[in-house]
Order: sequence, then structure tokens, then C-alpha cells
Amino acid sequence: MSKTKSHRSNASARYHVVCRDCPTESVERTGVAAAQVRSEHVAETGHRVVVGALSGE
Repeated sequence: MSKTKSHRSNASARYHVVCRDCPTESVERTGVAAAQVRSEHVAETGHRVVVGALSGE
């Protein structure tokens, strides 16, 4: 997982994935993608990772 990664599209929903233990973060288009990124990072590092929905303004 890269330290900062962003996926952009016209869809309004975005999910911010943030590691609490290192500078890794990403913005994903779907909750499923965000959960997968979170799961992979936790499995690789054992870090604490949170996912939050961003408002679609």
C-alpha cells in the first residue's frame, strides 16, 4: 500500500483509510475497497487502521 493514494471519479461517496501507526492513508471509491485496503495493511503490518466515510459535496 502506498503512503498516499487517491482514486477520483464522479461518484459522491468516498472512504478515507488512515493508519494510526504510520503515515499510510488512501481515499477509496467504495466501502468494500476501503475495507480491503484496511485489511491488507493490518495483515502486513499489524497497525491500527480506521476507515471513515467522506461527505459527497
